[in-house]
Amino acid sequence: EGDDEGLRERVLRSGELLDRNATMRHLVTVARAMLEGRMPEEGALGTAVEQVRSLAEAARDNHKRASKLLDSALKEKSSLSEDSERSRCKLEEAEGGVAERLERLHDRRRELEGQLDRVKGEILAAEQQQAEALREREVLGRVV
Repeated sequence: EGDDEGLRERVLRSGELLDRNATMRHLVTVARAMLEGRMPEEGALGTAVEQVRSLAEAARDNHKRASKLLDSALKEKSSLSEDSERSRCKLEEAEGGVAERLERLHDRRRELEGQLDRVKGEILAAEQQQAEALREREVLGRVV
C-alpha cells in the first residue's frame, strides 16, 4: 500500500514535470524565434503579440484614468467632508443661538403671564370696588 502511494506520487510528479518541460520548450522556441527575428508579423503569433501590446497599452491607459478618477473622487470626498463639517459647526452654533433665544422667549412668556395675572387681579379688585361703591351709593340714595 505504501509502495502504491509512492508510485502514484512519482507518476503525478512525472506528469507535472513533463507538462512543465513542454511549456518551457514552447516558450524557448517562441523566445528564440523572437530573438532571431523569424516571428512573422502578420501570422497568428504576430497578431497575438500585437493584441497583447494593444491590451497592455489599454490597461495602462485604464489604470491612468482609474487613478485620476480615484484621485478626483478622493478630493471630492475630502471637500464634501470639509463642507459637511463646516455645515455641522454652523448648525450647532445656530442651534445654540436658537436654544438661547427660545429660553429667553419662555422667560419673557412667564414674565408676561405673571403680569397678566397681576393685571387681572387688579381689574377684579377694581370691579369689586366699583360694585361696592355702587351699592353704597344706592344705600345713600335711599337714606337721603
